[in-house]
Parts: sequence; C-alpha cells; structure tokens
Amino acid sequence: MTTTAIQDELLLIAGSASNACPTAKLEVAYAFVRALTHRVLEEGGGLVVFASGEPTNQSGIPLIFDWTVLRELDKYLTLSRALVRRCVVVVTSPKAWSTKMSEAQRQLLTKLSNVGAAEFSYVDDAVHTGGNIGDEQIGRASAMVAIGGGKGVIDRAHKMMRKGCPVLPLDLSVGALSCDGDGAMGLHKTLLAEPQRFFPLTADAVRRHGPSLSLDVQGADVEAVATRILALLAAEIAATRANAPIDVIVLTALPIELSALHAAVGSHPAVGASKTSSGTTYWSAEVLSRKSSRSLRVCISSIGGAGNPDAAAAVTELSTLMKPRLVIMVGIAAGMRGKCRLGEVVFSDRVVAYEPAAATVAEGVSCEIPRPDSYRVAHTIQQDITSYLADAGLHERLQQRTIIPAEGFPGIDADLVAKSLTVRSATIASGEKLLRDPEKFQAIRNLQGKIEVAEMEASGVAAACHRSGALFLVVRGISDFGDSVKDDRFHEIAAKGAAIIAVDFIREGLAI
Repeated sequence: MTTTAIQDELLLIAGSASNACPTAKLEVAYAFVRALTHRVLEEGGGLVVFASGEPTNQSGIPLIFDWTVLRELDKYLTLSRALVRRCVVVVTSPKAWSTKMSEAQRQLLTKLSNVGAAEFSYVDDAVHTGGNIGDEQIGRASAMVAIGGGKGVIDRAHKMMRKGCPVLPLDLSVGALSCDGDGAMGLHKTLLAEPQRFFPLTADAVRRHGPSLSLDVQGADVEAVATRILALLAAEIAATRANAPIDVIVLTALPIELSALHAAVGSHPAVGASKTSSGTTYWSAEVLSRKSSRSLRVCISSIGGAGNPDAAAAVTELSTLMKPRLVIMVGIAAGMRGKCRLGEVVFSDRVVAYEPAAATVAEGVSCEIPRPDSYRVAHTIQQDITSYLADAGLHERLQQRTIIPAEGFPGIDADLVAKSLTVRSATIASGEKLLRDPEKFQAIRNLQGKIEVAEMEASGVAAACHRSGALFLVVRGISDFGDSVKDDRFHEIAAKGAAIIAVDFIREGLAI
C-alpha cells in the first residue's frame, strides 16, 4: 500500500508505560516506536513530541516514547543522505527546558534545531498543563498512534477524532505511567467494534487488517506492523483530502490553456481525472498557500470551448458540487494595441459584459442602445492582488520563469512584445465575438474607457459566481491585438504566462 499521503504530515505517537510493565513488552513497544518513526521519516513525514523529563523504571528503561522518537530522528539524519527538512515539532516549555531535561537532552534538541530538522512550540510556564500540552500537539498533528497511557491518551484521541484525523490505538498492554485508565487498550477495543469512529472513510480497510495490527502476540513483526499502520493512516488522510471542500476552482476554455495550467500546478491530464455526474472532467490538486498558511484544495477543469454561456454553465455545475470560495478563469485574450503587449498577463479589476443592449427606434430608425453590465472583483481579492503586485519577491520569481525567448520574434516589432513575464491589473471586456476588427475593439472601449482586454468567458464566470456566492477572478495572457494580424506563437506563450501567474498568486498572494 502506498503511503505518499504522509509526506509533509505530522504524526503524534501518544502514550506511556507503567513502572510495573514487563521488560519484554517495553522492548516490543520501543522497537515499534523506532520502526514507525523511521518509516514516517522515509515517507517524508514528521512527528510531534513533548520534550520534558524522561521517567524510567527501576531498570532505567524509559516509560514514555518522545525521547525515543527524537533519538531515532537523530540516528536517521546521521545515516541518511537526504536533504534536511523539518522532521519534528517539539512542544516544550521554558520550565521543562531548564529544570526537567538533562544536558544531553538539551544538546540533542539544539543539534536538531541547528540543522533545521526541529521546529519548537513553547507552552508558557503559567499554563504548563497536560491539557494545554495535548492541545498544542493535536493542533499540529494529522494522525495519531496510541500505545498504553491513561486518561491523557483518551483525551488526545477523542480530540483528534473530533478534528477529523485518524487515530490507531494499539493492543499492547503496557499500562500507563499515571495508572489512571486503560488508555490505548480501551480505545483498541472500541476500534475493533466501531472502526468508523477512528477511520471514518476507510474503516473497511481497518476491519480487513485488524489481526495483523496486533503487537500483543508472541513474535510480532514490529516492522511489518509499523508499515501496515502507516499505510492505513495514509489512506485515511488521502481519502479525507479527496473529500475535503474545494477552496478554488480554476477554469480554462482551450486545450492549450488546460495543458499550461497542469504544467504550472505540477499535475498531469492523464493522471487523477474525475468526472461529475454530467460527465465534466476535473482534477484535484493541493497548492500550499503562504498567506493562508495551509494547503488550498484546487479543482482544475475546462469549459471545453469558448463562450460565456458555456462558462456560466460550467461554473454553476462545479460551484454547486464543490462550494468553492473563489473561481479563477485562466487563459488567453486580446489586448488593445498600444495599451497591452503580447505575452504580458493581466488580472481583472472589473469585467464589462459589452453586448447587452436595448433594440429601439429613434427618429424612425431602428437602433441598439448599449446597456453593458459590469462586475467588479471583490474587495478582498483586490486587496490580495494589491499586496501580491507590491511583493518585492514577485519580480524575482517571474524572472525565473522564462517564457519569452530573448531572440525575439522575426516579423514582430519588439516594442509590441513584453520583455519578460509581467503582470498588472486591467479592465476586461467580455462578449460572444471573436475580435478581428480594431474599430470594433475601440467601440467596445468607448463603452467603458478603462477597457484594455477583450475575451469570451469572463462575464459568464462573473454572473454565475454572483449567483452562487463564490468570488471570481480572471487571469489573461495577451495573445493578440484583436485585429486581423494573428500569430499562433503567442497562444502558447500567453497561456503559459496566465497559468504561471494564476498558480503563483494562489501560492503567494491569496488569503482565503
């Protein structure tokens, strides 16, 4: 079973053993903790621990597992040639650091901190309680494995389950340091009877593997159990992600735009496709948002052709299904000659639907009086765009994404082409006409003097979002000037530029 869903996730190994626990069972517990820690690190995941003192029995064997995790991490980093990353979140307190830990333990934590493998979360001495420590661990963890322990383990398990995270309690009877309850053993009995409480989406897999998860049998293969448990946790995490609400829908109209978007996200159109009940194909991806401090769930889909009616229908269908906070339309568009350059990218600050009109008679002559609709991008998205465009790191990031060849384009005036990938805000006109007439483009601009870009989907997207309650944004790369002079070379450049900017905005600028 694959465990790739563990990557970048944090596991909490909670529990303890009683002073009267037989040495043989303690040895099984610690062998399992070491094996599980190693497997988590190999899969690109990390762990959450509480660092304080380390109580032992009369034989000097530790009765808690946190320092075993930390020592196994140190061993892994020493032997591994992998790049060092954050591997552990250490919850501690000033009191624990200064009065509970040994000098060797402080040196170990310092070593892990120096190489960037440990992140520290301090609980203030005034609120240094088991409940607050547990809450801090739970707030960081994505899954939990329980061994022994008492009421504290039960409390953490219930809070993790309320959070929607999988919990796997083990059957190894090692008791509890505080002797205050049956901890993981009691939870394990409930797991066998009601696995859906611990694994809401993949309970059947837990049922099938139940006996093979036992450590309380003679000769238990701790490596195999650790691998199996991690796979079950990963499957539940992956299923939870797949069923999580979508934060952002990103739509395209043309195949070249969809291909560019997949490349920018790092997905592939041949992998992971799903279909709605009506047959609309979509892909799910996660984009780590710096401003939101979390991974945003993104749905990628294509309208399948140009036009506002199809765009509105696609937004309505997908928004009804996924309830996104934001819909982004990404692709190519015409820019007004003299106002735009080929290859540059624009964010919509306003979308003008230029075709609504009243058919009337004036002085005996039939005529049309334009009645354009206008949709402004929501204030919160405008604020995110303003901050994004002001980001000092934006220029450097875009310079690393070369999409416009330095040698230029034979037959195209260099002044008409963007020198590099750039982005700004502009007003976008949207209608059903494929523009090849500069006079018509100018007539459209006369309806709203800030129009610089024209395309065929934005007003459908904006209108559908207005009804569904989702926010909208349009990101367009300039591929032509809306006249009879067309150069297909700029279709790919404009599509790539719009896709790169849209994904970079989600990563670096969007706060939802």
